[in-house]
Amino acid sequence: MGVCDCVLNLSRSYFRDGFCRVDNDVKLATEKLISKSRTLSKALETSKYINDLLLAREEEEMGKIEQMSKEILEKEAKQYQLNVDVNEVAPCGEYEEKVLRCYLENESDPLKCKDVVENYAACSRQQFISVV
Repeated sequence: MGVCDCVLNLSRSYFRDGFCRVDNDVKLATEKLISKSRTLSKALETSKYINDLLLAREEEEMGKIEQMSKEILEKEAKQYQLNVDVNEVAPCGEYEEKVLRCYLENESDPLKCKDVVENYAACSRQQFISVV
């Protein structure tokens, strides 16, 4: 039951024998309530409009932040990749090359590469232990 319904019921209580005996105070109160209702309605509409503007602005700003974050991450990833490419030497790379060369030179008798393979395996174990 709204405010206007309450005022209407209050106004009806002043009706008697088909004649309208509405008190002036009730009329004024009714007019004030209706005026306040319109004012509040306009304030609510304004508030909704401002809220919509703020939400749109927030979405726009979030999009900019996401784009900047993406660009920074891509830049850092590229920089990291460059550092890794330049600075990283394959662990045990020299032993690996020796093993490959030995196998190519001794295709018919790969057992001759036993010592080279053992050195490569020892280096690999050492690298694994140092990482773990």
